[in-house]
Amino acid sequence: MNWERCGQPPETSWELCDVVGVPEPDIRERLPEFATPTHEVVGASIFRRPDAISLDYLTAHTLGPIAVADPSKGLVARIWKAWTPDRYEVRLAGANGAGDAWIDEVLLFTIDGGPPILELDIAFEQNGQPVVCLERATGVGGASEVWIYFYDPTIPAHVLRNFGLGRTPRALLDRPLEVPDSDVCVFYVADHEGRIAYRQQRDRYAVEILTPIEATGNTFLEDAGKRQDRRVALILSERDQISGTYSLHTATTTLFPLDADTEAVEPIHGITAATLEQVFRWLDAQMQTEAIGPVHSLVSARLQEPVIIYALAGGIEPVHSLTGITLRDLILVYAATTEAVAPAHTITHATLVLVITIDRVMDTEAVEPAHTITSIELQAA
Repeated sequence: MNWERCGQPPETSWELCDVVGVPEPDIRERLPEFATPTHEVVGASIFRRPDAISLDYLTAHTLGPIAVADPSKGLVARIWKAWTPDRYEVRLAGANGAGDAWIDEVLLFTIDGGPPILELDIAFEQNGQPVVCLERATGVGGASEVWIYFYDPTIPAHVLRNFGLGRTPRALLDRPLEVPDSDVCVFYVADHEGRIAYRQQRDRYAVEILTPIEATGNTFLEDAGKRQDRRVALILSERDQISGTYSLHTATTTLFPLDADTEAVEPIHGITAATLEQVFRWLDAQMQTEAIGPVHSLVSARLQEPVIIYALAGGIEPVHSLTGITLRDLILVYAATTEAVAPAHTITHATLVLVITIDRVMDTEAVEPAHTITSIELQAA
């Protein structure tokens, strides 16, 4: 594939207008500079993300079944759109066969009064029923709260429920191709906890689960998606109040547990090969040791980004075997106790290729007793 450098775009002509707070006719960075009587945005917003022109977050798209409540062709058979035309009613439509028009429009639900919808997102659950999450200023003092519209099989009927404080909610079916093991997860910024949190379908969204991703009042969850390597990825934007600009970041989950034959490995579960391309990270977030739990065996791991490096504080203790180490450069890492390699464990080969300095703490439980790591290769920092 060849790429060519694009030429300079044509200059845009601006008319000078007597508006206080606009430093230059072609520079607009702050909210007062966008909110002028001579300019407006359509299908976008200058309020949802302060000091920026953003989506209005009143329309959402997702893959879903061929028809509502019809998973016969899978859950990625058709593109769907959910939107609110007036911030109170939510409508749903599916793409036609050519993908150039929306058809089969239906009204999902209507909010009877109260604060309007600020943002929404949609996903489909295993039976092809829509799950819509909303942000509304229904909390004390106008605080944002998360509302979820879903099918509750215990009633059974669709319900719209308030799940408390939270903003910028995003919905995702985490395993659309592995339906029996899937869950709809609703991620959101939990300002009251200073974290990104989520709720899952199997709990009927009643339990708030905190992630290690820190969040402030200037953190916004833009999207949640599924990667090809069985991981969930979050896209977040972070506002710099001083400069009035935003930066984008991604965070991904650790590797999902894999069921495999247990013969000649550990009882219950065995992982014969694992590739960890990226840890669930955000600034100085810690690695969650639950990614490799007790009674699991990790036979082979390839780490393409720095995850685990530790220095033994007390040398190499008896009953430990370290048969090969290649140190090609000076390595500055944090210290760890000798318990990081437990008795009866063996490291047969370790190759450290680059200088890597990591200011993170790794719990020693990441390698459980009676587990063996036969090969670790760190290829890049």
